[in-house]
Order: sequence, then structure tokens, then C-alpha cells
Amino acid sequence: MLTVLGVAAVVLAAALLQSVSGFGFALISVPLLAMLIGAKDAVAAASLFSLSSAFVQFGRTRRSVRWPVAGRLTAGAMVGMPLGLVILLAVDEQVLRGMIAVTVLVMVAVLASGVRPRGEGVLLDVGAGFVSGVLNTSVSTNGPPLVLALQTRDFQPPEFRATISATFAASNIVGVALFAASGRYTADALAASAVGIPTLVIGWVVGARVARHFPPRRFRSLVFGLLVATSVSALVSLFVG
Repeated sequence: MLTVLGVAAVVLAAALLQSVSGFGFALISVPLLAMLIGAKDAVAAASLFSLSSAFVQFGRTRRSVRWPVAGRLTAGAMVGMPLGLVILLAVDEQVLRGMIAVTVLVMVAVLASGVRPRGEGVLLDVGAGFVSGVLNTSVSTNGPPLVLALQTRDFQPPEFRATISATFAASNIVGVALFAASGRYTADALAASAVGIPTLVIGWVVGARVARHFPPRRFRSLVFGLLVATSVSALVSLFVG
């Protein structure tokens, strides 16, 4: 029962923060879920959460998608995802938990620094998509490479959100299929998904209301701080039990 409540609380909080700030769901939820249900089940469950979220966002923004860019990002992701799955299946549970925590810390540092790649084009889009695909099926934190690639373009916010949502939706369909084919949807992963998806919706609704009173930029530092705290907690848990 405590695990069920913990999963519900983690997903609710992560969805609320993402709804307000615009990012951070997997970065916040996966390290904590890894401590509750194990790293591999956390990654598998997160794929179902991400699929649900991506389709909701895509449905809202599809008219603003820049399809050529989304297509190149998705193509790169398709190549990277099988490699990510190999990593997920090959590494030890404890090693994967450490990989998740370290990856989140690196991504937070990159996003917080404001660093942007130079230039734009096919190679950047495909390369960012590839890295995103590897991260998607290994540690389920695939957003930052796509964010960095899209930041090099002069997109308006609706185009940015729509293009990344289209890429997430397509990538997550393939990711879910890969997890299903490899038997990664264990009873624990499916149970976590069954508990988490309803609280995911609640988090979106509450977050949308909170966002009306608090500009997203004011939450960025809060979200970054929480990301660091959850990742450090995950690393510490590896050594203390």
C-alpha cells in the first residue's frame, strides 16, 4: 500500500510541476519511481505515462507542428531506441539506478546553463533525435536533447511545443512497442501505470489552474532544485540501502 501511495504521489507532483513549468515530468518522476519499484520497471512505466502525456499535448498543438523538423528528430530517435533498449536489458538494476540519477544531473546542468548548440540543420536534428532515442528506452529522460536542438531555431512557443510533442508521440509509440516485445511490462510496471495515469491527469488539471497565477519562469528554479534533490537522493540510496 505504501508503494502504491508513493507512486501516486510522485506522478501527481511531477505532472503538476510539468503542467506549470512546461518540462520535467520524467526527470523528476523516474529517479523517485526507481527507488519505489526498481529502475527497470520505472523506465517501463514512465513510457506509458509519457505516451499518455504526448498524445494529449499533440492533440492540442498538432496544427502548429513543423513536420520536416519533427520528422528528422523522430527518424534519429527510431535509430537510437533499439540501442537504448539493449542498454536497459544488459545493465544491472543498481547500475541503471545510478545511470538515471547521473543522467538527470547532467541534463539539469545543461538546461540550467542555457547552452545552445551552434547552427541548425539535418545533422543536428537527426543527432539530437538519436541521443533522445537512446535515452528514451534506457533511462526514460529523452526530452533535453530535443529541447536543445529546437532552441537553435526561431520557433514561436506554439511551434516549439507542437514539434516536440509530435516527436514525443511518435517516439513513445515505438518505445512502448519495444518494451512490450522485450517483456519489460512486468506486473509491477503495469500496476504502477494503472495507479499513475489517473493521478497524472489530476496533476495536469491542478497544474493548469496553478499556472494561471504563477508564470512558468518562476517555477524553473524550483523544478531545477527538485531535480537535483531527487537525483542526489537516488544516488545516496544506492550506498545506504
